[in-house]
Amino acid sequence: MKIKKSIWIFADTIADIEQEVKDRGSTFPQIANERLRQRGDTQLPEIMFRTQSIINLCREGRIEEAQKEENELWKLLK
Repeated sequence: MKIKKSIWIFADTIADIEQEVKDRGSTFPQIANERLRQRGDTQLPEIMFRTQSIINLCREGRIEEAQKEENELWKLLK
């Protein structure tokens, strides 16, 4: 369910979101909502870093290393 709500946002935050929209080819509401949902999740940067590492290792054909990294990620999430 979607609800429209007006809020005040700092200009520098708007600029950051707009840049991310351009970088990702997304929309302003999508990025803003992602940021709102992630607020307070202190593990998120680490999860994103590890996930990208796994993807990169797989692309390079380093499957065993990717599996080790995946195991470490699961330990973090428990």
